[in-house]
Amino acid sequence: MSEAHMDPTARRQQLYNLLGDLPDRQRPIHATCIGTEARPGYLLERLVLDLNGIETVPAYFVRPLQEEGPWPAVLYNHAHGGEYHIG
Repeated sequence: MSEAHMDPTARRQQLYNLLGDLPDRQRPIHATCIGTEARPGYLLERLVLDLNGIETVPAYFVRPLQEEGPWPAVLYNHAHGGEYHIG
């Protein structure tokens, strides 16, 4: 049977196996705030995330200065396309 016609569960397992050894999925995630900056209408927080216990990840959290909500959220995942020198 071709890979395109594999059972979805078997295909998912095959792809998961290709990822190799992964960090424990039950491991707690930690965030450390390394700085905050009030800007017009919002607060910028600079964070360092420990997602896997191997390498930290820089992140920004931006929120309105107004306390009332709820507010919409946008998650952006930076990609460098293998060009590690750009971050």
